[in-house]
Amino acid sequence: MGILFSGLTLALLLAFIKRQGQRANLFLSSALAITVLKAGGLTPIFLPALGPLLYLYVRERIHPEHRFSRKDILHFCPLLAGYWAPVWLVVIWIVAYLYLSHRLIQNFYDRLRPILMDRPRFAFRRLDRTLFLLGLICLMWLVNDIFCFAVAFTLMGMAVEAMLAHDEGVTLVTPVTDRLDAREKGRRLKETVAKNRLYEDAELTLATLAAKLSIHPHELSRIINIGLDKNFSDFINEFRVREVTRKMHNPAYDRLTLLGIAYESGFNSKRTFNRVFKEITGKTPAEYKNFIEKEAPINKLAPQSRTLPILLRQESPSNWVPVKAHMIKSY
Repeated sequence: MGILFSGLTLALLLAFIKRQGQRANLFLSSALAITVLKAGGLTPIFLPALGPLLYLYVRERIHPEHRFSRKDILHFCPLLAGYWAPVWLVVIWIVAYLYLSHRLIQNFYDRLRPILMDRPRFAFRRLDRTLFLLGLICLMWLVNDIFCFAVAFTLMGMAVEAMLAHDEGVTLVTPVTDRLDAREKGRRLKETVAKNRLYEDAELTLATLAAKLSIHPHELSRIINIGLDKNFSDFINEFRVREVTRKMHNPAYDRLTLLGIAYESGFNSKRTFNRVFKEITGKTPAEYKNFIEKEAPINKLAPQSRTLPILLRQESPSNWVPVKAHMIKSY
């Protein structure tokens, strides 16, 4: 009963104490609760969810910009048979998800190989070793049920580490000096992304952009959120939409379809392109293209003007004017 009480207490603390990476901690907290319930002899019915919860925890750590979607619920389908499934089958299911979690980390490292940066390479080394250790313990669990306690103790260690890791640098109110620093870094971030055309990478994520800039993902997230008052997706997609509109105005790109221009500008799906483009410009890509073509005969009689600016509908006119001038100048 001691492991049941201490494990559930730690799981509740991890779930309800506000920390950076709170969503990832919720997955780890749930995994810990399920394991201690099994180790404490209460119920193994939720055990098939252990593997998916650890997988989602690792994914959230590596790609914090991802959101839990309805598709992710499919990971928990084996819960429907959790009461009747034999323990050995559930344990193999857990090991399979531990391997998938390892592949997430490996794929992250594989994308960093051309960048040759040391700090991002070691960011998830401890987590990867812990997953390997959990995999070995689960294989021994197939032989003897007592190794369930070893899994619980390992997850408790991960929970303690997560709580201590996020205790540093967390403040309730962002100081003025920090906001000014974030704004200055945000300005330089926009210049760097535009100059190096980093937004054209269709697979760009918060973690990979942070690696390319040689900073921690949490610091990059802070700069975008506080310095630019945006989230990562909006920040990158605004660059992509501006690039699309620039190419729409350029006759050299008339040979490409709108979707071809979108792919060249960093979008990786037609649905996302259409949705984001309309959110930012207020028009569908086809409507915007038709608008340009209607204006073309008039522009031929007038002096050549610069590319039409894009007014972000959520911004006020007073805030938009300097941003417009800066972004047009960047291109």
